[in-house]
Amino acid sequence: MDNYLYIYVRVSTEKQVEKETSLPEQINRGKIIADNLGLKPLIFEEKGKSASLEDLSNRPQMEKIVKAIKSGSCKHLFCNDLTRISRHKVTQAYIHNELRKNKVMLYTCDKSYNLSKIEDSLSLGFMENFAEYEGEMRKFRFKMGYIANSKKGRFLKNIPSYGYFKNSQGFLEVDIEESRVLNEIISLYLQGWGTTKIADYLNNNLVQTKTSKIFKNGYILKSGESNRKQEIHKQQNQWNPGTILTMLKNESYLGKRKFKVSEKEYEYVNCPQLVTEATFNQIKEQIKLNGKDKRKESKYYYMLKLLLTCGNCGAAMHGRVKPNRSEYTYRCSSKRTKQSSCSGRGISISKLETLIWEAYTLSSHYLNEIFSELRNIDSGAFEVESNIQNIQFKINNLQKQVESIQKKKYNLLNKMIDPEFSEFFPVEEMREQIEKEEENINRNLREANTELNKFNSQLKSNVQVNDLDYLDNLLNEISIEHSKIAPPFLDVASQNKASKLLRNSIKNITVSYSVESKQHTIEVEFKPIQELRIDNNKEEYDDENVPAYDGRIINKELPILKTVTPSLKKN
Repeated sequence: MDNYLYIYVRVSTEKQVEKETSLPEQINRGKIIADNLGLKPLIFEEKGKSASLEDLSNRPQMEKIVKAIKSGSCKHLFCNDLTRISRHKVTQAYIHNELRKNKVMLYTCDKSYNLSKIEDSLSLGFMENFAEYEGEMRKFRFKMGYIANSKKGRFLKNIPSYGYFKNSQGFLEVDIEESRVLNEIISLYLQGWGTTKIADYLNNNLVQTKTSKIFKNGYILKSGESNRKQEIHKQQNQWNPGTILTMLKNESYLGKRKFKVSEKEYEYVNCPQLVTEATFNQIKEQIKLNGKDKRKESKYYYMLKLLLTCGNCGAAMHGRVKPNRSEYTYRCSSKRTKQSSCSGRGISISKLETLIWEAYTLSSHYLNEIFSELRNIDSGAFEVESNIQNIQFKINNLQKQVESIQKKKYNLLNKMIDPEFSEFFPVEEMREQIEKEEENINRNLREANTELNKFNSQLKSNVQVNDLDYLDNLLNEISIEHSKIAPPFLDVASQNKASKLLRNSIKNITVSYSVESKQHTIEVEFKPIQELRIDNNKEEYDDENVPAYDGRIINKELPILKTVTPSLKKN
């Protein structure tokens, strides 16, 4: 495809995406270059992607271009400026090397580079360093401007705290309606209302949140934040207990707003006061009191805590036990508010935990745990052998030092005989220093030999597990003992062990509910296994040699025995 110009355009933030002269302008410039060169434009567009990472995992379009460069398809590449390719030194060097190896012409708005020519390669390096310098200076100037304006009292973030609005000069002023709602929230909380009850009250009375006023067409909640496993598009924003608690803890309401001046340093600036110090202290005491009550109520064990995601809406799931209602379920955390639009339903704790534990026992992680225990039976011998090797290495070094000292003594003896040398140099002091060194080395050598003899005796007395029949019987015994471990886990020790095993093995569990079939579908994603070591020689097996199963379990044959059922019917 020598007659194509690969046009790579990128902006690093959503704000830049929205600017009229951003992506469209970059594409337009690329097309002009293509027209001047007599080439056909091929657009690769990346929105809101940062180029500061070491790899290209977050930039699939650039990854496609690199593959095209390697295959020889791409011979002409355009980017608006050099920072569009990458801001990271390692990634930058990697891409430039591929461009040079495959003789690709690189074009920017004001210059072209043939990296097979040394002068162009040098020029590119200089321009990149200059662009990096400009970028750092731009960040520095922005930071200084941010600090200077913040000290003057201007609010430079996007959305002020609830109860305030930002005037045309950028200063915070009191939002009368929101401050009235804030005072009502505080009053209800100090009367003993919980944050969940307050959130339901506000939602039932159609009180708008801050974000619902601003994002009238909804907004996107990104995955990977606040324990969120999937990206969620919110059509409307509702009050939730977390928002209420954050507001109650907001120190800005005391009339002092905090802003950042360095990585670990903050300063304060005045802003309108909405809450008196006495009231704020009452709130803090109430939060502490509620926290104590909450900790007392946390008396139920949830084996799958922090592992569950609602497949219907993407929110995290939590355990819920209400004995008076005979309710023992894991359910979507969005259900805490009555206005939740999630179509998922709670699932039986005992059934789900039993199913997940079965999936774990059929995974290679379970095998790895058994082999690990088998390996520990003979870990004493491994440890002794390792100690012997370390001491032998130490003795060899000490013996070399002894030889070095002997040479020093011989050289000094020759110099002592020489009257010219002995007259002007402190020979006696040098002799004493050498003797002290020799004494220390010999002492260390004696100690090392004593330790070596001790470990050799210990190794001879150790019973080593080398017999294959014995290993086979031992493995069976360990497997039988492990098979007895199963939910429900009643004592704290077994609960902690079960939770640790699952969190070390499982990356995520997605629970989806079908309204039509009234069934739950369970999807488990295991973490990758790095290695399995099972014999006395510590031989390592990688994923190509061991039938390790690290993917999702739905509709897939597990490496052991049988397929895990994809659905679980709710009673």
